[in-house]
Amino acid sequence: MWAILPFLPFPIVGALIASRRPGNPIGWICLVAGIAWMLGMVSGSYALYGLRMARPGSAPYPAAVGSLAEFYHRRPYS
Repeated sequence: MWAILPFLPFPIVGALIASRRPGNPIGWICLVAGIAWMLGMVSGSYALYGLRMARPGSAPYPAAVGSLAEFYHRRPYS
């Protein structure tokens, strides 16, 4: 939970800017970047929980969700 807090202002500020001025690209960039970061963090945490901590079969598809987290954490030009 605490790992998500530093990234929380990006989608909030992006949503505020995009709702007030829909033509401003900075608001949309902040919104998409914040949602992508948070989706990567949440999917990585879910995969860790499902693969290591939960009873087998209690969390559906943790490996598939973990691959989504790996996709978001990949560097674009590596």
